[in-house]
This record gives sequence, structure tokens and C-alpha cells, in this order.
Amino acid sequence: MACSVKQQCSKKLVTLLRWLFFGGAVIFAALSVLFIIFIDSAAASLPMALALFSAWLGVRYAPLYYKSLSYARGRSFFSIERGVFWRKTIMIPNTKIEYVDYSRDPFERLAGIGTLIFFTTGGKVRLRGIQPQDAQRLRSLFSKEDDR
Repeated sequence: MACSVKQQCSKKLVTLLRWLFFGGAVIFAALSVLFIIFIDSAAASLPMALALFSAWLGVRYAPLYYKSLSYARGRSFFSIERGVFWRKTIMIPNTKIEYVDYSRDPFERLAGIGTLIFFTTGGKVRLRGIQPQDAQRLRSLFSKEDDR
């Protein structure tokens, strides 16, 4: 990787993950309250544990995931590194990249980020948390290589 520069994904990814995890915590907490009202207080322990776990994920896991996610583009490859507990490095030779697409689900649109999808001869590789201008830049770099 001597000829590549490692880059981080957008910091907005942490915000999106936190909203999703905290949304899950609110849903589980509401479910726990409903269990207390209609069933039994003992039945509410699992949804409350899930609510606390989801809130913990939003506070602790989201920033760790952001720090673990990076990408680099070298002369002959594109690499993605990710993983909080288990690190994974994906090296894609530029010659194996057939097409690069950029998609955004409703939550990603709210956060101002999206997912870059590399279609390769071996399948799809997704890179989440990319801002539209970075995605456009990367897509144009790979399309210029195809023109050669």
C-alpha cells in the first residue's frame, strides 16, 4: 500500500448508526412497558435488556465501527478495511471491477451519505458511509480507467 492513501468514510456514518441503534432502544423500551402493563413485569426483562444493549451499541459500537472503516485506492487495486472485533481487508484488483454504483436508502439520504457498490467478477462489495461527492470522484476514476 505504499502508493495509496488511506481515507476514512464520512463522520455522518456515526450519526446514522446512533440514530438507528437509539431508535431500536426506544422500540424495545416501549415493548418492555407494554409487557409490564399487559403481561407481567418478569416478561419485560428481555425487551429492557435489548433496549439497554441497543443504546450501548449506539454509544460505544458506532464510533468504533467508524474508526475501523477505511478505504484506499492504489495504482492497481482498491482496498477496504473494516471490522471492530474481527478485522477484514478486502483487496479488489482494478482489472476485476466491472461497474461501480452508488445507492442511498432513506436513512442514508437523511444523513447525507450512501453506499458505494463495486460489482466485480466475484460478486458485490459494499462500502458504506460515503458522501456523494466522494462517490462521484471514485466512480469517475474507475470509469476513466475503463476508457483506456
